[in-house]
Parts: sequence; C-alpha cells; structure tokens
Amino acid sequence: MSSTSTTLKVAKVTAKKSFFFDADENPRKAFVVNGDELLAHAADEGMVCAVYIGKNGVQTQGWLKASDVTVRDVKPLPLEQWLGDWNIGKWANLTLRKGSKPGWIKVSGEAFWASSEEAALNGGLNSGGLDSEAPLEKGFIGFTQTNDGAYKPWSEKARDNLECAVLAVAVSKSYLLVEDSGNCGGHNVRFSGAYVRGKVKFE
Repeated sequence: MSSTSTTLKVAKVTAKKSFFFDADENPRKAFVVNGDELLAHAADEGMVCAVYIGKNGVQTQGWLKASDVTVRDVKPLPLEQWLGDWNIGKWANLTLRKGSKPGWIKVSGEAFWASSEEAALNGGLNSGGLDSEAPLEKGFIGFTQTNDGAYKPWSEKARDNLECAVLAVAVSKSYLLVEDSGNCGGHNVRFSGAYVRGKVKFE
C-alpha cells in the first residue's frame, strides 16, 4: 500500500458540476459537484482520471476536465481526522476511536462476504471482525491482531503465517485506504479497500 498511497492523489471539485467522460472523451450522465473529493489516478491532456465513492460504497470512475478540479498529493492527516465510522458499503464497516495511549487509534469493525445476495439471505454468509489498536506513525496505522489484545505491528509475514494483519492510511477527510493480510475472517472475507465516511448496516 505504501507505494500506492504515495502515487495516488486527491482531486477536489471546484466547478459547480463536473461530468465524467469515457476513455474516448464522450460525456456520460454521471457527475460530481463542487466540494466533492475523489481519488485521482492519472492525468492526460487536460483530463484527470479519478474515482468517486458514494456513501454506500458505489464507485464511479472516469475522466474529468482538469479545469474542473484541483489535485493535490496525499499528505499525512492528524489523528483527529481519522476518527469516526467508515464503510465499503454494507460489506465492511470500521470504527476508529482514540486509543488507550496518546497518538494511538483503536480499530473495531466487521466485514462480510457471500457468493450472492440470495446466498446471504439464506445463511451463506462469511464474516470477520477486528478489535485492536495501533500507533499512528508516518501517516499509517498497522497491526497484527492478537488473541489477548496486545499490540503487534503489521508484517507482510502475516499472510504466510495465516495471521490477521491490517495496514491503513487516511488519504483525505473523505477516504481511508485499508489493506489486510487476507486472514481476518471466513472464506473471501476482506477488509481491504477504499472506505468512505459513515456506517452502513448489513441487512
């Protein structure tokens, strides 16, 4: 994630309304409005490729006119701007609170996976949970979950060791990027992804 977060940029809409364009520069019906923040991936000939994620996790990706947005590099955010509820739609929710020590963040949440909506309704639902805390260091928090709640730092080795580990970075007041080790719940359950503000109940 570290390499991704350093190349990723944040775009903020400055126009009253900005429409998305496809790769052939054809306008689409989808648009964003003044003040919306997006994750920007690339720029080319007066256009910016970006993705907007709505409060329920719905993503809209495409090209915007560069004149309609301001683009900035990702900068470390103070701890207070991390705190609150975050979601990837109904499939994953995280709550971030101040930890037990100064400069630490407590992370709790749950994630789900099902092969289909019908399977979920019929009990074919896999789940996973997080409940740990970690220090905010160099713009990141990371931990490996332990049974006794003791802090253990993030490690790439957690994947091979079948341990639940999580690394997160708040790239703006609107987006939190999370990567996990793939071992934080049942089959196919992942906390990885781009989170937005708010909590969405799984129903």
